[in-house]
Amino acid sequence: PTTSASASSYCTMSAGDPNKAPKGCLLYELPFPDRARLSDLFSKMMPDCLLAIDQGGIERNAHVTVGYGFSPEIEVEDELAALLAETKPISLAFGELGKFEAPTHVCLHAQVISPEMVDLHYRIRGYFGDKFKCTHPNFHPHATVAYLKKSPEAEQFVGDMRLSGETFLARELVYSVDRGGKRCRRTFVLGQPVLSESVSRFLAAGTKMQFV
Repeated sequence: PTTSASASSYCTMSAGDPNKAPKGCLLYELPFPDRARLSDLFSKMMPDCLLAIDQGGIERNAHVTVGYGFSPEIEVEDELAALLAETKPISLAFGELGKFEAPTHVCLHAQVISPEMVDLHYRIRGYFGDKFKCTHPNFHPHATVAYLKKSPEAEQFVGDMRLSGETFLARELVYSVDRGGKRCRRTFVLGQPVLSESVSRFLAAGTKMQFV
């Protein structure tokens, strides 16, 4: 088996975790300052009476899902490491605000423009086959900013351009999955060569190589 030398992983108890999901998910997390900035922006922008608090209200951990649908029973991390080792950092830009309708609420999101991310999503589908089961035939990258109640007032935010043109460079992606009541996360640096498991353990131990 192989693993990326740059990949880090940990598991935490996920009971009560609002981000818990039944399937494995590969995502790009915006840098922390940008997550804080966006949550502050939309907290001031959205009246409390419009927020679907039971769904989370304002999104505090803005991210872009690259692929959702990995079977949690199957460990795909090493295969992801191999695929992402061949993937360069991904450029993306925000577009206008849009919405998805759910049965009980509205998901307000910033459209994400990124041909490279779309390409990676479909490469994942082809690479993993039955190990990755996506319920949506088409991939539309986006970053959720708020969960709103279903009401006509939600329409006022659709088409808003205040985030349009903001750009990011995704150098790392995170794989998150729930296993046995624990939330497991592993971070991959895009384009990082894949090393053997023994070399990775050697490097992780902090041992210095000496060449003669």
